[in-house]
Amino acid sequence: MNSLSWNCRGLGNPRSVRALLDLVRHWNPKIVFLMETKLRQSRMERIKNRIGLDNGLIVPSVGRSGGIALLWKREISLEVKSYTRYHIDAVISEADSGYRWRLTGFYGHPETHKRYESWHLLAFLSNQFQLP
Repeated sequence: MNSLSWNCRGLGNPRSVRALLDLVRHWNPKIVFLMETKLRQSRMERIKNRIGLDNGLIVPSVGRSGGIALLWKREISLEVKSYTRYHIDAVISEADSGYRWRLTGFYGHPETHKRYESWHLLAFLSNQFQLP
């Protein structure tokens, strides 16, 4: 299963949206995780629809910083387990094999003096599920 993770550093620019659309067309990912979208919910929803992904969890930016999104195709069985403005944790069940695996999209705290919070979050998340 193809997936894509991209620190897009803002999707408010039409060139960035075209670049994302090109990546999705070229690689045909079933799941896309975007960091630093710098967008509100409504604008990110329009981009999600434009790139052809039916489902998603969008955590909007705060002002003009941050913003993450986990987007996936309709046929993917994905259950979001938890999220904050810095992560989205999900479990994917593959229909063919029944194989279950975990995907954690993560965007560390942008302020370096608060990076310890990011490490604490990762340590907490690592103990939540025993899935690959």
